[in-house]
Formats: sequence, structure tokens, C-alpha cells
Amino acid sequence: MIRVPLCLLALGLLQCAPASSAPEGVGEHTEAVAVPGPWNPPEGVRRAAAAQYVDVVDPPNVSPHGSCPGSDPFATCTHPACTRAHPGTSELDRYIRERWSYVLPYGTYNCRRNSNNLSKLSVHAIGRAIDAGIPLTGSRDADNTLGDAVANWLIANAAYIGIQRVGWDGMWWNGERGFIPMSGDPHKNHLHIEMSIDGSLRRTRFFTEGPPAETCPIVCYGTAAVAEDCSYVDCAASGQVCMSDPVRCETAGPPEPPESRFEPGAAGPTLSTIGPPTRFQFLGPTRVFDTRAPADSSALVRSDGSGERLDATRTGTVSSWPGLPSGADGVWVNAATVNGAEPGFLSVHATGPMPPTSTVNYNLVGARSNAAPVAFTTGTGVVFDTTGAVDVIGDLVGAFVQDGAGFRVAGPLRVDDSRSIDGPVAAETEYAVDVRAPAGATGVVATVAVIADAPGFITAYACGSGMPDVSSVNVGPGVTAGAVVSRLSADGRVCFWSSSDVELVVDVTGYWTPDGALDYQGLDPARLLDTREESARYVGRLADNQVVEIPVQSLAGAPANIHGVVVNLTTLDTDDHGFVTVYPCGFDPPLTSSLNYGSADRPVVGSVALSTLGEDGSICVTSLRRTHLIVDLLGVFVPNADRPDPPLPEPPEPPNPEEPMEMPDGGVPGSDGGDPLDGGPSSGVDTGALAPIDSGCGCRTTGAGDALPFALLLGALLFRRRRIGA
Repeated sequence: MIRVPLCLLALGLLQCAPASSAPEGVGEHTEAVAVPGPWNPPEGVRRAAAAQYVDVVDPPNVSPHGSCPGSDPFATCTHPACTRAHPGTSELDRYIRERWSYVLPYGTYNCRRNSNNLSKLSVHAIGRAIDAGIPLTGSRDADNTLGDAVANWLIANAAYIGIQRVGWDGMWWNGERGFIPMSGDPHKNHLHIEMSIDGSLRRTRFFTEGPPAETCPIVCYGTAAVAEDCSYVDCAASGQVCMSDPVRCETAGPPEPPESRFEPGAAGPTLSTIGPPTRFQFLGPTRVFDTRAPADSSALVRSDGSGERLDATRTGTVSSWPGLPSGADGVWVNAATVNGAEPGFLSVHATGPMPPTSTVNYNLVGARSNAAPVAFTTGTGVVFDTTGAVDVIGDLVGAFVQDGAGFRVAGPLRVDDSRSIDGPVAAETEYAVDVRAPAGATGVVATVAVIADAPGFITAYACGSGMPDVSSVNVGPGVTAGAVVSRLSADGRVCFWSSSDVELVVDVTGYWTPDGALDYQGLDPARLLDTREESARYVGRLADNQVVEIPVQSLAGAPANIHGVVVNLTTLDTDDHGFVTVYPCGFDPPLTSSLNYGSADRPVVGSVALSTLGEDGSICVTSLRRTHLIVDLLGVFVPNADRPDPPLPEPPEPPNPEEPMEMPDGGVPGSDGGDPLDGGPSSGVDTGALAPIDSGCGCRTTGAGDALPFALLLGALLFRRRRIGA
């Protein structure tokens, strides 16, 4: 039997009980303790809870893929999403019953409906819920002597274990919203425990490092620091910063700076244009090759003449593009990787040496994809270079030509968020979106974020034209964002088809129109920023919500009068789920995203994004959570000499404080393409453990700053809602 200490929070302090101790009367109690009314966690528990944030991922709707007879929520359902308890769920269930011997096994799996929302499956049905039975008192009230100890421990360690909800004695703790009253069944005789995706799949520290040690670990939960003696300090309330987790005082190294350091003297790259400015013409979209089947990949000519998948020594080149007009200057393609033998990256580039940038970063789980605008250098050749053995898929979307549609910048503007309607976008059905296009627009460029519980892909196309046999964004667990270029129907709509039930968030960044005043100018890919490099403009990981400004117009070799950019954004070494937004400097950050990150199986994430420039010729980038950031410049938009000057950018859509959106997540490892990595030589910065300075282990002083009133801090943490780009 595993024995670990129980840290009970009382009077604002965590106090460790010996590992062998148990709540009073366990196994032989004769007088249990019931507290009238719902469970009321003490202040210390609430303070620890306020420092936890765990994304809550609900199960799918019952229909259209399942059925549940009658109105009884406990009747057995049929649904393809139903699965028995995941490994982490079963392991935590056993651990709880070993640690608290009075807990009764009330079960984990049951393919049924949610008793509070009959349109959805229960979390028990998808293998991520535990019912932990608590003996009732003689009065049939909840036994707070026994149940509170389990509930308090689960909540205080929610992020460490991977707990998204706990329900006990008339109260819910929700990992996104804190404590809320319970309606319906008050759960007086059992705790309802829901695990996060990562927790159920044994990806959290509870499973990788083991339960808390015999003495309380020195860890951080949000702004809360827990020292070795279990004393609890709220760093933010005392004007300090909580250090990274895990931390051990005796092995501490140099502290990580609180934010990325600005280096005003850092030299930027020299830009080099490829060919003349061009317009855009839609082709297909058409699947050009897929190395998973030799018969489907003849258009990809391997460097060694074989018909096999690509690897570090075998590149592939496509020169024959279906429907490519004569004299085309480049192509827009979507590239996906799948079945990688080891983590690596794919670079899609024009004929010539491989640039110091990447297009798709992949690992051993699922498939990854990204967009790739490529300007031709010689002929019509596009090279696919990869660092390891992997299958590659290429879809042609359009061509850069001299006579076609021009670009019109917009926003970024959120035009659709399926989370605001009832239920997700149903699998294998058309979901139409009005992208608010100007009159005469033929196409749109947007960042589309997909929130999925299952692997798969989405395809974007003009409504009424029929779904093409290609993918636009390949998705895995959680949130995947990608740039989508699509034709429009005559009434200005784009249709999305998804292989599974998903939520979609669509942020428009521009339109293709016959009279568009901007042309696309291809560039040799250039790295504008890599925060891992000491020579970068910003050095070290970005802090939460830190904004970095990147000048583009002032770079050597930059074309005159740049109005917009096409960049590839990459994040790595992130602290938590979050998103990155790129926008014109001089405006407030919009309520949109350009890239989403955070799932454990996607440690490095990238996506192409478009943005206008601010009046000073710069783009700004911000991240919700701490992360290293890489920004690669692929091309720019400049005015067409024969058309009127385009207007200056309008302010992006501002955040709405009345209706802030939250960061979603979800899913299990995927299978058909969707996420990228940096192709540069750096392997990351090892910051080591962080040194405790002032106020004991776990906190670091930030210098100036008075202590915040604790009530104000607690309110902000309990009721915060994350803005989201997806």
C-alpha cells in the first residue's frame, strides 16, 4: 500500500500529517462528523484551488452518433465514443482507495448520459471519471471527516494530478471556474472525480514522477508556492513571482528572467526578394502526392530515384503541378507529415539549398500539417526536405501569377465561433461560414482553430462546389490552429467538412479580390526572431501576455511600402496551454489567435499567419503563456503599381470584456497531419532549476510592487476567464 503525507490546508497554511496517519476514526470510527449544508472548503483550500487551472473538456453529444433509450440518464447508451476507463483513471482510482482505506469502489465506466445534461454523454462514458464512495453518517448527511480530506487533496493537487472537476457534498470545483454550487444530486455519499485528457492518459507529473514525496514537494501552482515544510505562500499577493515547477532549493540554478529581454542593438536579417510581385489564382485544391502509397506519389521525384518515404538523405521535388498556368511564379501548398520514425521537421522550399527555417514539425504521435507559400527560383520546382524518416502529403491550393486576384487585408476579424451555438460541428456534414467578404471577393485567408477530442482533419472549400479530396488543417488532441486559403461561393461563404465532431473558430486576415490593391512578394525565408538565441532581438522565453515588437519595413533589403506579411510562428518550451496572436503594432491585441499550443504530444507547434503592419512598419506578437517564440518571414504584400493605394490598416477587433472566451482543449493522439517545429540549429535553452530569493523557497522578488489585497487577488483567480484566440 502506498503511503504519502496528507497536506491539509487550514488557516491559510498547508500542514503535513505524517505519512502513516489517517483521518480520525478511520476503520473504527463510531461518531462521524457531518456539517450541515454543503461542503465549505476552508480558506487554505480555496487559496490553493485559486492557483490551479485545468482545462475542462466535456464529452461529445449523444446524437447524431449514438442513442440512449428513454429519459433515464443511467440507462445504457450506445455511442462510438464510449470507452472503458483510461489507464490514468484506473490508476488514480486504485491510489485513492489505497491511501484512504475507507473509500468505497463506486466505479468508473458507464456508457450513459450526463444526468445534468441529457444531450451529452457522461464523463464516465468516455473513461475519465471516478466515483469514490464515502460512508454516510447516521443522519444520512455527508461525512465531512472522511470526504473532505479526499476532496481537499484532489483540488490542491489538481494540476499535478490532472483533475478537471470534483463534485462533493453539494459543491463543484471546476478547473476553469473554481467553486460553484451543485444542482440536482448533492453527492453526499460519493465524490465525483473527473480527469483531464492528460491525466487520464498518464501524462501528468503524478504519473511521470509519482505521488507527492514524504515531505511536501517544493512546487508552484500558478502564483502559489508550497515549501518543503508545506507552508503556503501566494507570490503574487506579496508582489513576487512564482518560480517554475519543479524546484528544489538545494539544487537551484540561476533564475530565469521574468520575461524575454529586449536587445535594441540586435541585428536583423537582410531580406532578399524572389521574382517580381505577383497576384493569386486558385487551383483545385488538388492532392499532388502522398508517400504512404507509391502509386499516389509519382509527382514527387526522390533524390535517389526510389519510391520510398522521405528521410534525412532522401529529398523529394515536385515540378509538375496540375493545372499550373504558364509563367507562374510560385504556389501555395499545404504539407502534412505522418508516421514519423522520430521527432523532426519538414522544410518546404524553392529549388536550392535548404533554408534555416521549417514548415512542419512532427513527433511520434499523430500527423502534423502547415501551409507553405513558395516562390519559384528556377523552373517550377519545390523541394520537400525532412530531418528524419516520415511520410509526406502535398496538396496544391493555388498559384502566384501575374494576372489574378490581389490581396485585401482585414482584421484580424473573428467571423465565426461554433462554441457560441448549441453543440459542436457535427462530423461529416457541411458547416457554412459567412466570412464577411467585400463585394466581388473570390477567396479568403483565415486562421482556423479546431478544438477536437479525436484525431482527424477539416477541409475548407467554397460552399456548393463539393468537398475536394484534400485536408486544410489536420488535428490531434486539444486545439490546433492553421492558416486556410479557400475559394468563396458567390454569396461569400466557406464550407467546412470535418472527419469528427469539432468546434471551429474562424479568424479572417484578408481576402483575394480581382481589384485587390496588394500583390504578394516572395522572399528567401528569413528568421526574424528566435528567443533561444543570445543574439536575438528578444532573448529568453516570453512572459505571460508579453508583447514583442518586430520591425519589418526597416530591415535591409525590404521592399518599399510593405502593407502586410506572411510569417511562420513556432512555439516551444511552453508552460501551459495557450495561444499566440500576431497583429499590427499600435493597436491593442485582438481577441483572435494565430497559433495554439499546449498538448503534451505536441511540444513544438507552428503555423503560418498573415498580418498587416503598424504605421511604424512593425508587427507585434504576444503569447498567453510563457514560451520560446520563433518568427520566420516568408513573404510580404506590397501595393500594385496599377491600382490605387490600399487604405491603412484598421484597428483589429478588440477584446470584449463582457464576453471573454476561454481556452479550450481536448482529445487523444491523432493520425492525419496538423502541427509544426523550428528548423534552426538551436536545441533550446536549459534554464535549470530556479533559485529561491527572499520569502523562502518557491518565490522570487520582482523588485517594485506592493502586496495586492488578498481578497482582490483571490477574486481575480477564482473568476478569471481566459481570452482565446481559439
